[in-house]
Amino acid sequence: MEKITFAATSYRGYASEILRLRNNNRVNHQKLDYIEWRYMGEECPYPPGIFWVYLSDMHVGMAAIVFRPYWVDGKLHYFAVLGDISLNEEMRGKGIGKKFLHFVSLQIETQSYYCSFVIPNAAVKKSLDSCGWAVPESFAWYILFVDPVSKIYDLFKTRVIADLLSKIYRFIIKMRLSLISIEQYRIEKVKTFDESFDFLWQAYPKTGIIIRDRSTASLRWRYEKHPNVKYDAIKFIREDKFIGYIVYSLQKDGCFIEDILILETKFIKPIIKLFINEIRKNKNVAIIRAKLNINHPYAAKLDEIGFIKRIEKDVFQTFTPDKKAFAPDCKWFVTRADKDT
Repeated sequence: MEKITFAATSYRGYASEILRLRNNNRVNHQKLDYIEWRYMGEECPYPPGIFWVYLSDMHVGMAAIVFRPYWVDGKLHYFAVLGDISLNEEMRGKGIGKKFLHFVSLQIETQSYYCSFVIPNAAVKKSLDSCGWAVPESFAWYILFVDPVSKIYDLFKTRVIADLLSKIYRFIIKMRLSLISIEQYRIEKVKTFDESFDFLWQAYPKTGIIIRDRSTASLRWRYEKHPNVKYDAIKFIREDKFIGYIVYSLQKDGCFIEDILILETKFIKPIIKLFINEIRKNKNVAIIRAKLNINHPYAAKLDEIGFIKRIEKDVFQTFTPDKKAFAPDCKWFVTRADKDT
């Protein structure tokens, strides 16, 4: 085999090559507007960095870091978010990926970035483990069946059993929801993130947590300006005060809660009940899904409402210059929306 080398460059001038390599290694292909949105769409004082795998003078792999604003114990920092990790199929299984991610980690360490962050697949995780990346937590899916008949039928292949178990499940959920008062609450569907979202974000208590920035500017970039996905948002109002929101997407396999922010813990159950009631109006939605880190501040309340907790192998990893435990006294606040953004 010809010699494999690694290098680091800036982003500008490489968008088409990034797109080519990314599409070579993904089932869902993207276009240049998506790449520009991801790398340059959110304002940031630090430019993206690109890492390359060369075979002679040809790019056969890449990875990128894009700096994203996170709040750690009430202070703003920019995390180096690692993503778009790609290696052409013919290069795999030869130890190149592991060496490449070691190179990336050394580059990050040399630059002494405050914290690097990634939500990897299993193969990438294994390589990053060997490079000193820590696993603060894993993820869990929280699932609530709006209409569980089809899922139960898939398990038992008997309509009678499916109908019976579905009725029992719906009764349990109905009873749990009936205990939650929503008398003083109402919803407001919105199409844009106005300055009221900034006021909510400024009021949100950030001490003791690690959380991605949710200012109006970040929300607009992430959801309004996304080139491919249509997101919906609901504001929740209590006695004329804006107390929280949920951003979600409707897809063929259900309703996905992409982002959620609630001013106080006591509001979580009423807000989730209102959300469930609203989603039930759509007869095409059978499942509501939320992906949260297992110790997420809202996770226990979803359990109490009746969401089914399903833990898989998904994790997130961090890398810090001193390789010590990162902010051990802070609680992580990570959702599906943190993936590469």
